[in-house]
Amino acid sequence: MRESIQKNHLFLLLLFVVGFQLVGWAISNLTMPEIGTWYETLKRSPLTPPNQWFGIVWSILYLLLSLSAWAVVTSKDMAFKKMIVSLFAIHMLVNWAWNPVFFNLHALFPAFVMILFLIFTAAMLLYLIWPARRWAALAFLPYLVWLTFAGHLSQFIWLNN
Repeated sequence: MRESIQKNHLFLLLLFVVGFQLVGWAISNLTMPEIGTWYETLKRSPLTPPNQWFGIVWSILYLLLSLSAWAVVTSKDMAFKKMIVSLFAIHMLVNWAWNPVFFNLHALFPAFVMILFLIFTAAMLLYLIWPARRWAALAFLPYLVWLTFAGHLSQFIWLNN
């Protein structure tokens, strides 16, 4: 019985890691045409990193988020687990919707508001996950730092274009 549960958990872990990376890759491909055209015409923050950094950073962040999601879903002793899983799912849907809103729709203010929502809900998730799975909550720290930085980049673009 225990071995079966471990195999199921490992399979679920693999699904989370591969799933997060595939969704990130698909969204990247959807928005890639806008990066070399529309995005290059925008006035951007002097702190904006080179374009190739974004794919590397997001691959790492999606790995961390997938590990955290897996830890939450497989936890047996997490208070408010259903609420946390629901908040995590909503958070990721908004995260994945941000690129098309910003790059494809060119909706600068809504994209900025979405990042504010992401910062708030990421902080909430870190706080809610912490008591049961500290390492899974800590996976949100680099993500929260990046979201805050992305918030600056998004706000700069919204205010200057």
